[in-house]
Amino acid sequence: EQFQNYPSRMYRIKGTKIKVPHGTTVDSDNGRVIYPNNYIFNGTFKTNKEWCSDPAWILYDILTTDKGFGGPDGVIDADTLDVFSFYSASAYNSELITDPITATTEPRFSCNLIIQRKQDAFTLINDLCSVMRAMAFYSNGSLTIVQDRPTNTANNTSDIQYVFNNSNVSEEGFNYSSVGQKTKFTEVEVSYFDNDTQNMDFEYVSADEISALSGYTTKFGKTRKTLKAFACTSRGQANRLARWFLYTNLKETELVTFKTTLEAGVVVRPS
Repeated sequence: EQFQNYPSRMYRIKGTKIKVPHGTTVDSDNGRVIYPNNYIFNGTFKTNKEWCSDPAWILYDILTTDKGFGGPDGVIDADTLDVFSFYSASAYNSELITDPITATTEPRFSCNLIIQRKQDAFTLINDLCSVMRAMAFYSNGSLTIVQDRPTNTANNTSDIQYVFNNSNVSEEGFNYSSVGQKTKFTEVEVSYFDNDTQNMDFEYVSADEISALSGYTTKFGKTRKTLKAFACTSRGQANRLARWFLYTNLKETELVTFKTTLEAGVVVRPS
C-alpha cells in the first residue's frame, strides 16, 4: 500500500531438477554431485530427479529431455549417448578444490544459468561443454564428450594413449608447425555474473602471476584477451578459466599433422 506500483523483486532459485546417478547425493549448498569412495557408475540414475549444478549432467538432461533435444518427439535418443563419458566428466567437475581468492572450497566446475530463449543446438551444446573444458563429437553411433583433464590423477599427468611412428603413418611423415606470435596472449580478463551484485564482473589474470609462465610477458609484451565465462557465477571459477587459457595458449603451441593407417584411426579418438 505504500507504493504506487509493485516494487521490483529478484529471486535466487535452484532451478530445474535433473537426473543424477544412482547411489550419489547432491550437495544442497553448491549443487555438486557427491560420489562415495570407490564409487562405480553402472549407467543408471535415481528415480527422483534432483537439483544439480554439475555441467555434465545438465548437458545430459538437455540432450535427453523435452527441455532440449530429447523427449518423446526429440531428435536424440538416450541410447545414442555415451553416458559413461558424462560420468567421467562429472567426477572431475564435482571434485572440491580450494579457491585461492577466498580460501574456501568449491566444485571445480559449476553451471548456473537461465535458458529462456531458443538457441542454435550446436552452439548451446558447445557453450555448456565450455563450462567444463570439454568438447562433444559423434562417433560409433553415439554422442561422446571429451574433457581436457589429466588421465592419471595419481600424479596429475596424462598417460600415453597411442604411439605413432614410421610403421603407421604415410610416407610424408610428420609435419610440425607452431602458433603465430599474434595469437599469444599474456593477460586475460574473464567476465562472469556476480550473484551478490547481480551484475557482470571481470576477473583479471596476468602470466606474471603464474610461476610456470614466468618471463612470457617480457618475451611477448602485454597482450590481452577477453573471455566470457558461460554460466559462471564464481570468481574463483573465472580465475581458473583465465589461468587455464593462459597456460594452454602459451605452453601448448606446437602442432603436428600426419596421415595414419585405418587401424590407428579407429583406435584413436579426439583428446
